Amino acid sequence: MVSPFGLIDPDHREMALLFDTEMLEEETLTFRPGDNRATIFIGTQDLLAFLDGLGVEYRTIEV
Repeated sequence: MVSPFGLIDPDHREMALLFDTEMLEEETLTFRPGDNRATIFIGTQDLLAFLDGLGVEYRTIEV
């Protein structure tokens, strides 16, 4: 698992982005921004809008 914020770099957009279905039921998600000393809290809908804005495709799966 890696942070979806790494997809800001266009060179990293070739990987598949999968989210657990239950994960997306949460109101807020947390991720590391590439630094273990920090955590980003983001609304789930805001994260999906961010990914849509980047043109990143994602899928949901049941884990």
